[in-house]
Amino acid sequence: MSSRGSEQTDLKTHTALDLAHHRDPILDSINEGVFTVDLDWRITSFNRAVETTVVSGYARLFGVTGERRHADQTYRWASWFFGNNKARAMVYDPVSGRGHDGIRPIKDGRRVHYSVNSNAGAESTVESILAIQSAGRVPGVHRRLEQQLQRVLPR
Repeated sequence: MSSRGSEQTDLKTHTALDLAHHRDPILDSINEGVFTVDLDWRITSFNRAVETTVVSGYARLFGVTGERRHADQTYRWASWFFGNNKARAMVYDPVSGRGHDGIRPIKDGRRVHYSVNSNAGAESTVESILAIQSAGRVPGVHRRLEQQLQRVLPR
């Protein structure tokens, strides 16, 4: 690749990281569920409100259809609260019972890493608990979430 091509790629990467740095806090500040898709209709980003809605939705789908794939998706999305997220950190604290406001990007030069937003208000806590309770009603999901929790909790 030419030096110019490499510079253009670096510029595009830097621009994409800049956009993510600004986009994610905006999405997370919206109380309604919002997600973005690319030209192939693949979900590229979403805010925290989508997590609760999706967990409850998949739990309901499982209740109606009994299809295992809906139980698996319920677990996948609910596990976001227990470290299956970009920050690889707990968003719901089972010890205090608090749910944090989500994940936030932190720009470090050209790189972006993620951490849990330290805010943990009533709305986030209630939404976290509702999502986890919905997931817990799906057979097998409660056990899987407990197993994940045991892996991530300090001993």
